[in-house]
Amino acid sequence: MRLTRGVVACLVLFLAGTTLLFGQEQTASIQGAAIDASGAALPGVTVDAVSNKGQRFSVATDRSGHYIFPAIPSGVYTVTGTLSGMQNAVVKGVNVTLGSSPRVDLKLGMAAVTASVTVTAEAPLVDITSSAAATSIRSETIEKLPHGRDFASVVVQAASANQNNKTGGISIDGASGAENRYIMDGVDTTNPQTGVQGKVLVTDFVEEVQVKSAGYAAEYGGATGGVINVVTKTGTNGFKGSVSTSYNKNSWNGQNAYLSGQDTIRGPILQLNLAGNGFEQFTPRRDNTKTLEPGFTLGGPIMQDRLWFYAGYEPWIQSTKRTITFVPSQGGVTNTYDQSFRRNNYIGSLSGNVSSKLLYRAAYNNSGYTTGNLLPGVTGRANPKVSLYAPDDRFENWTASGYADYVASPEWFFSGRGGRFYRNYSQSGISNAPRIIFTQGS
Repeated sequence: MRLTRGVVACLVLFLAGTTLLFGQEQTASIQGAAIDASGAALPGVTVDAVSNKGQRFSVATDRSGHYIFPAIPSGVYTVTGTLSGMQNAVVKGVNVTLGSSPRVDLKLGMAAVTASVTVTAEAPLVDITSSAAATSIRSETIEKLPHGRDFASVVVQAASANQNNKTGGISIDGASGAENRYIMDGVDTTNPQTGVQGKVLVTDFVEEVQVKSAGYAAEYGGATGGVINVVTKTGTNGFKGSVSTSYNKNSWNGQNAYLSGQDTIRGPILQLNLAGNGFEQFTPRRDNTKTLEPGFTLGGPIMQDRLWFYAGYEPWIQSTKRTITFVPSQGGVTNTYDQSFRRNNYIGSLSGNVSSKLLYRAAYNNSGYTTGNLLPGVTGRANPKVSLYAPDDRFENWTASGYADYVASPEWFFSGRGGRFYRNYSQSGISNAPRIIFTQGS
């Protein structure tokens, strides 16, 4: 009796947790019915859904002729219905976005010879399965659009979104950047301190970006702006990969702009002079900054139609030299300081299905960085001692997630979700010498 109660309690907790996490969509669904020429329901029809990336799923219609794929990856699908003695029904170009559930009905006619009826699907004007106002941008579209290295550059392609640094980043429907929620592979990656984007993700690793501006479910209750949902790429039945590299020097970006080590454009600086009786203007020397971004991606099958992998590595490697001439009160010396920066962007995922009954996926992506040596300010009023700029920065930033969806029957569907978002900043090599700061009051 105690064992039975324990099992029931665990099952209740599992289902409760599933309910809470299921709204953070990583998949979609397709549903519909199979009928004959007279409109009568056809039970036992085999329905296959094949994505444009080669992923195949199969179910059979129930006694009332209905079928459902409750959890499949987003993409463009071809849906086929087959039954012995009947014409095959084929519907092509079924556009399935994150969280959507398009209805695809199949009409099979009598066939004296082998034949099939092919239909091209049309996107409905209104999605009656959801009240959310959402825009989905998939990798096929992203590749054709101008975009930056981070996925946030794609978000602004949604009609309701724009980049507004004064409001903390991405503004959706006029809300500030701190009012959004950022979901990555089902994990909330919103910065817990500031409420803005808390995770970098290379655009080449993105499968789909979904921007919800209104009407989203209660699972996103922490958002009063928008919800930005990102799903990373997965492997397919065909091996696909890429090799790329990018190199840049700030001297290539024009002669009138001053670029710091983090590529922030500055002009002449106006500041109070040391005597405190006026302002002085000067133009600092330009940093010598070099950036290298090599990378590769590879995805493909481990087992055809059953298990796929995807991996990618695209680091951002940057070196900066800053030359400062310090003011006479600091000795009037000229020193050059070096800084190294490296962001390790990499990703890995495994996904698969078992007889179309069990769909599962595990994913990990990292965007942590290390910085070697700090740089003094460009004003020349800092202490010229090299030892004060020796500390190294280390920022750990990654997500890990997984899910499993099991279709026991058309009436019973079980789902489990889990994940972790980790960020931690540390600094080493800090001098233990006393630091004294003087301030001037009025």
